[in-house]
Amino acid sequence: KRRRQSSAEQRLKMCELAIEGHEGMAVSDIETSRGGDSYLVDTLRELKMVMPGEYWFILGADALATFNDWKEPKEVLNLCRLAVFQRPGTDLQTVLSRLDPETRERIDLVTADVKGLSSSNIRDMAVRGEDWSHTVAPAVYGYVKENNIFEKE
Repeated sequence: KRRRQSSAEQRLKMCELAIEGHEGMAVSDIETSRGGDSYLVDTLRELKMVMPGEYWFILGADALATFNDWKEPKEVLNLCRLAVFQRPGTDLQTVLSRLDPETRERIDLVTADVKGLSSSNIRDMAVRGEDWSHTVAPAVYGYVKENNIFEKE
């Protein structure tokens, strides 16, 4: 059996639940309501039009390694800063050394104990029947359990 994928609407709801009560944070449905392929640069352009402000895109060093292959990476950097977390198995210094100085200037390194967690790790824990309640906000955990989001098909 393969793992079920959560719907865009479910992922949006989980984001809303995750930031509940956190001042200065908001969730947008721009990507889910736009339809079709979604690229960060397009989302940032639209966000800047409807809600001007400073934006940070949060990503792991593993994703940063492919940043130059993204759609319009230079424009992404004009529209936001990158908040980058170290990820197990990724040599952050090597990744940074492969980026040009203009890109590195737009990166903020974030130090946090992420315990090697990713959405894939959390889904795998749930499918194996392991306790993963400590990895997400209680409201998100309850929503996932209530809606059987990590159940196998």
